[in-house]
Amino acid sequence: MLYASEGLTFGHQPNALGLRSDGKFTNIRISVKKRRHISASSDWKIMQRFTQLSVFYPVEGYDRPMRVLLQKVLSAEVRVGDETIGSTDRGYLLFLGVMEGDTEEQASWLAEKVTKLRLFPGSDGTINDQSILDVAGGILVVSQFTLAGRTEKGNRPDYSRAAPPAIAETLYESFVASLRSLGVKSVETGRFGASMEVALINDGPVTLVLDR
Repeated sequence: MLYASEGLTFGHQPNALGLRSDGKFTNIRISVKKRRHISASSDWKIMQRFTQLSVFYPVEGYDRPMRVLLQKVLSAEVRVGDETIGSTDRGYLLFLGVMEGDTEEQASWLAEKVTKLRLFPGSDGTINDQSILDVAGGILVVSQFTLAGRTEKGNRPDYSRAAPPAIAETLYESFVASLRSLGVKSVETGRFGASMEVALINDGPVTLVLDR
């Protein structure tokens, strides 16, 4: 993930630092004020040390994280036509969006994060005290490329950030396998690439967006 601070200015100045990604110059141009050091590593993450603490903002067009939309549910199911192909009782409904350039490391990290989140009350009523593993809850995972959608320009969503289907399906399956290997009691899924109907009863309601 690439960030720029308030100490950086953007534009197309001749003396700006141009970043190269996948053999192409990006449209990001950076000039630096009051810097001690700035360098770009091979994966184009910028390591920065400034004289003062700065507020950081994502650089538009570079930040393409794998994304999970998590809903805590009392029940959820997914249907293709008249067939129910996946369901869960108490637990999570997860919509997974895979972006171009995402990796198995991101899928593994997100799966572990999902299992560690404390969103269930404890036996004494303490809120946000137990994880999905603690309560032996289930998870229903549905692929959702529309999480890559952008709506800044015009009224038609732009899904160009989404990973190609073959890559997205591989990472989707990797994410599901990671959840199972981490000990989730039941992990069911939708059907990748299919037109699906999803029904749920949100518990709370609780909805979170997780990025990596």
